[in-house]
Amino acid sequence: MSYERLKLWKKSENDLIQSLNLVPEEPYVLNYLAYSWLERNINLEKSVEMLKIAFNKKREDPYIIDSLGWGMYLTGRYEEAEKLLQKAVEIMPLDPIVNDHYADILWKLNKNLQASYFWNYVLNLETTENEMKDKIKKKLKVVVACGNGTAGVFAPKVLKEIGCEIVELDCNLDYNFPKYNPNPENLKMLNAISKSVKE
Repeated sequence: MSYERLKLWKKSENDLIQSLNLVPEEPYVLNYLAYSWLERNINLEKSVEMLKIAFNKKREDPYIIDSLGWGMYLTGRYEEAEKLLQKAVEIMPLDPIVNDHYADILWKLNKNLQASYFWNYVLNLETTENEMKDKIKKKLKVVVACGNGTAGVFAPKVLKEIGCEIVELDCNLDYNFPKYNPNPENLKMLNAISKSVKE
């Protein structure tokens, strides 16, 4: 396990595979190896299959549930991922990683309000590392482009209330629409948003 912490992936992987040769389908070794692959975005489908085996042997283990849910997320099975991560959060409500995973899945399912709630919750946990906090703050930074239309009256306020850091773009009401028509398909508007995001 120390190889993995030192990011000596190949040595860590070899040790874990040897462990599985000695004790095939050992759930915690399966979980550790599969999750290390998920973290590096490799062998995703194989990881999910390994985690299913581990889950069938340890159905109440929150770390295995989290790993399988994260594997489902990375392979695009968001509804299955949501059910698993919801269970993992119920078992380990104070774990920053599990809550962050759950928020990522909620966001992918367009449950943005709930996702923002969980990200803000993680930011306030004492055990959340600074590196994770920085990553979450980037997720909560939003460009609000209203094209001087009526959305400028409420959109920034609503997003601030759920904990997002706001970059306002043409949020003042002006029914002459001096820059472009407030249509999300308008190319001028899209280019302005793109430029603001890159900044």
